[in-house]
Amino acid sequence: MKINYEKLQESEWNTIIHIEFKSEQTLILDISELVIDGIKYENCKLHFKNLTKEWAMFWNEKTKDWENHKNMNFPTGIRISVFNAKTVGEKILYSFGGNNPLGFSRWGFYADKVEFKES
Repeated sequence: MKINYEKLQESEWNTIIHIEFKSEQTLILDISELVIDGIKYENCKLHFKNLTKEWAMFWNEKTKDWENHKNMNFPTGIRISVFNAKTVGEKILYSFGGNNPLGFSRWGFYADKVEFKES
């Protein structure tokens, strides 16, 4: 099934995700379930290609400001509630939002493309 990043952004995100594989060039995320156009997909994957400029921040409720995450090992926690994507030049900026023990967190990176795969 061909699902582009715009369709993923329109989808219902409140799911558990797990990093299956991560390198400088590839990121594969396991997704427990995702609703796309009213259809529920379980145990699917997102494959991101040619990652660059990875970043992560969390909202510090005490200071009322965004702070950089020191630990880049999945800073949003395991449950994703927000997914955004937009074109920036020839790449696409992807970002995820979720609750980390530090506070609401955002994690993102640039990639050439994403592929949605059903298990």
